[in-house]
Amino acid sequence: MSVKNRGIFLDRDGTLNEDIGYISKIENFHLIAGVKPALLLLKEMGFKLFVVTNQSGVGRGIIAEEMLKSIHHRMVEEFQKDGIELDAISYCPHRPEEKCLCRKPQPKMLKDLAKRYGIDLKKSYLIGDKISDVLTGKNASCKTILLLSENEGVNLDEDDDEWPFPDYVADNLGSAAEWILKDSGVLESMKAEMGIKRKS
Repeated sequence: MSVKNRGIFLDRDGTLNEDIGYISKIENFHLIAGVKPALLLLKEMGFKLFVVTNQSGVGRGIIAEEMLKSIHHRMVEEFQKDGIELDAISYCPHRPEEKCLCRKPQPKMLKDLAKRYGIDLKKSYLIGDKISDVLTGKNASCKTILLLSENEGVNLDEDDDEWPFPDYVADNLGSAAEWILKDSGVLESMKAEMGIKRKS
């Protein structure tokens, strides 16, 4: 089963890196343990990996946009060390009150990436730790996975105004990746392919 046109859309803070509030310095950016193996597995299975993140700290004047880009550059380098290539990073720099079209839970970032990379959103997945992430995925017609926070609760933010039901709730990114491989049919496809090779 081909997954060439399938994407994994990943929230950043609380999903890939530790969420300590507005990260305005590179030295405060730390990946969450277990993130790399999960992403490497998904990448090896053929999924494209996209980071989609609200970064209103830029619009609030807390983070310089150049610093944000430097932090993302560091993130890309950290993943590349383990052979993980992100296909793209998209961020919204606006404050919530600006009512822009790109801030999650609006689906614009996902739809723009899907158009640019030929992604079938209905066969893709969004992973995030906030209700607004789940809403974003649903608004883009993706399947959604909600990550529980460290205290096994649900993170809320100022964009969360309703409760959507995610397709899956995971303790961590590794668990989310395993569910995606099962749900997408990739594991069954691999087993069938291996069976054919053994017979031949």
